[in-house]
Amino acid sequence: MDATGSTQNLAFLRLQRVWDEQRQRLTAPFYGQKGFLRSEAQQQDFECFFERYLRFLRSQPPDYGLPAASAAPRAPTGQELRGAQRLVAALPRVFDPCLRRNLEVKGGEVRGIDHLDSLLFRGVLQHYEDFRQKMALQKLRKLRDTIRSLPATAQREQLVEAVKAHPVVLVAGDTGCGKSTQVPQFLMEAGFHQILVTQPRRIAAISLARRVGAEQMDVAQRKVVGHQIRFDSSLTEKTRILFVTEGILLRRLESDPEVNDFDVVIVDEVHERHLVVDFVLGILREVVTNRRPGLKLVLMSATLQKDLFTKFFDLPETAVIQIPGRMFPVEIEHIALKDEPLTIRTDVVKRGSQRKQFDCEPFLEVLRRIESSLREDERGDVLIFVPGAYEIEALVGAISELAQRSRFWLPLPLHSQMPVEQQDGTMGSQVVPQIPPVMFVGAPPLQIHKTLSAVEAWETVFYL
Repeated sequence: MDATGSTQNLAFLRLQRVWDEQRQRLTAPFYGQKGFLRSEAQQQDFECFFERYLRFLRSQPPDYGLPAASAAPRAPTGQELRGAQRLVAALPRVFDPCLRRNLEVKGGEVRGIDHLDSLLFRGVLQHYEDFRQKMALQKLRKLRDTIRSLPATAQREQLVEAVKAHPVVLVAGDTGCGKSTQVPQFLMEAGFHQILVTQPRRIAAISLARRVGAEQMDVAQRKVVGHQIRFDSSLTEKTRILFVTEGILLRRLESDPEVNDFDVVIVDEVHERHLVVDFVLGILREVVTNRRPGLKLVLMSATLQKDLFTKFFDLPETAVIQIPGRMFPVEIEHIALKDEPLTIRTDVVKRGSQRKQFDCEPFLEVLRRIESSLREDERGDVLIFVPGAYEIEALVGAISELAQRSRFWLPLPLHSQMPVEQQDGTMGSQVVPQIPPVMFVGAPPLQIHKTLSAVEAWETVFYL
């Protein structure tokens, strides 16, 4: 790039021109169901990569990015060359860095597009796919390291032996120990074929199924891990771990009282006592005790009432597994509010026509404190619990205004009144790396939860 800001890089000039003038014709062979980039999300991701690649080329020397003539393969020198000799003869005379890639994008020749332009565009596609594979491998390595460091991993053998020895097992582990994601996988790898896992909420069932599927490197052809909620199911004949809501399990018990389709039933978050859970536990105790002794029942919770469940199921001490240790230390800080009411909700919501405007200032003040306490290289997430959708929408608007000034927050609403597609979008949002997301969940009022993914990971809970 010269002093005027223009560039003499030939690859940039040709790619920029053909991209501006003939983008649809250029991308047609690679987009769509039969192309290299099938989904709209993949196409958008590639186009973002393409724009960044052009910006990179703009600052490079004139011949950078052009196909190396010396990298062209030599034709065999004679018909007598066979087998390995022919392969050796086809190797380039000089090594080119592009040969480090483990793939090649072929095709893409379109009438009206210059051969060199097509070659350059295929090169960008190869760079993109190579970059995407490296990022996926890096994520997989990080995922494996995370799994190995989970406290539940250290209890694997003890847990599996307890499930094999007892019809009912209690598992108590602190939040973040890995019990919800790892225990079903431990049992599947130990030889149990069909495992059903209940969750109290639809979002939890879907997100856990996706997480466990990612850890199993599950693909559409296998579908070892699936979910089933009302009006939505990914269950197939190949599914071995199925995440469902408690209501779905209760409906299954109507048609299959002995749960013959599964070897193990895991009831997660069993401390959340309500009518459906009590019905499910009562039925499953009868099934395990009298009707199908071979069925295994695992009860899991972060705050398990050990004595209550031990007495109800008449369990020995060896059937209770305690997973010790938290992933992060916790600090609790109480912040007094101005004119704090006698009850926690009187200044939050007034039902009917006299509802007051939701006061977002206490939450904004905590976010400002978080901003001031972070180092430049620290990034993380904030999870805010408020009573309902009205308060969530009010906070989203207030934090959006705060983000316009500080450019530090990206609010993501999440509540049961949202369509399932929007809930999925929030749970799987591709957040800008430099902007921490703020997720709002309709739940107990006035609680702010902050986590930081930094070298010195820590967790703070603010109670207002």
